[in-house]
Amino acid sequence: MMRDAVWLRHIRYNEEHYGFQQTLRDISHKDRKAVVLGTSPLYKRFGLTDLEKVMDGSLVTVACDIALPLLAELGKAPTYSVSVDSHPVVANFYRRSQKILPHVTPILSTTIHRDVVEECRKAGAEVHWIQGFSQKQSPLFHREGVSTLTSGGNVGTTSFVIASVWFECSPVGLLGLEFAWSDETPYFTLNHLKKLLRTTGVKSDIEMRGRFERFKNHRDGRTYVADYTYCHYLDWFREIWYKAPRRIKNNTYTLTREGILSARGLKQLTVSQFLNL
Repeated sequence: MMRDAVWLRHIRYNEEHYGFQQTLRDISHKDRKAVVLGTSPLYKRFGLTDLEKVMDGSLVTVACDIALPLLAELGKAPTYSVSVDSHPVVANFYRRSQKILPHVTPILSTTIHRDVVEECRKAGAEVHWIQGFSQKQSPLFHREGVSTLTSGGNVGTTSFVIASVWFECSPVGLLGLEFAWSDETPYFTLNHLKKLLRTTGVKSDIEMRGRFERFKNHRDGRTYVADYTYCHYLDWFREIWYKAPRRIKNNTYTLTREGILSARGLKQLTVSQFLNL
C-alpha cells in the first residue's frame, strides 16, 4: 500500500508539471537490429569489449538506466535509456551521465521520481513516457494516451519488451542482463545487504549465504548467486518470455555467457555472431 501511495503521488506530480504528451506510439524501428544494454556486476568486469562493439552507431541500443554512467565514461550514447524504478536514487544515473544525455531519448515510467525528469530536462533530453497500468486493472493509476506495457517489474525486462514488442526490432540481443553475482562475491558487498540485515538480523557471512540461491550456469560451468530481488527478476522475465510471440522468441538472443538469465528457447550467441546475423 505504501508503494501504491508513492506511485500515485509521482504520477500526479509528473502529469501536472511535465505532462505525458510524448509516448512510444510514434516510434518504430521495425526489423532493425537492436541490443538491450545492462551492466550487472559481472558485466563490468567481463563485457567492456563487447560493449564497445555494439556501440558503433549502427544498432538501436536500449540501455537500462544503470548502464548510463558506464556508457558516459566510455563516451558512448545509447539510442534510448529506460527507467521504471520510482526511487530518487535513479536520478544519480542520469546526473552522472549529463555529457551523453543530449544524444539519448529517455523512456520513463509515469511513476518516476521528479529528480530523474529534472536531470533529463537539464540536459535537454526529450522524455517519452510509458506506464505499466491498464485501464481495466488499475483505473486510478492509468493515464489515457500513455503507452501501456507489461514491465516485468524491472528495467531489464521492460527494455526487452520495448525493443521487441513496441519498436518491433529484430533480431534483439540481450547484453549484460545477468541477474546474479559470481559465487565468490563477498556477500557483504551486495546491493540489498543493508535491507536484508535490517529485516532478518543476519550478522555473519556464513549465515548470509543461506539467504541466497545458487544457480549452475551450463554455458560457462560456473555457479552464480542471486538474492531475492534477482530471483524475482528472473521469474518475471520468464513469465513474459513464455507469453511472447514465436517471432520474438526466434529472434532474441542472450549475448552474455555469465549469470543466470535463461529460459526455454532463449538462445545464446557471442556478440560477434549476433552482429553477423
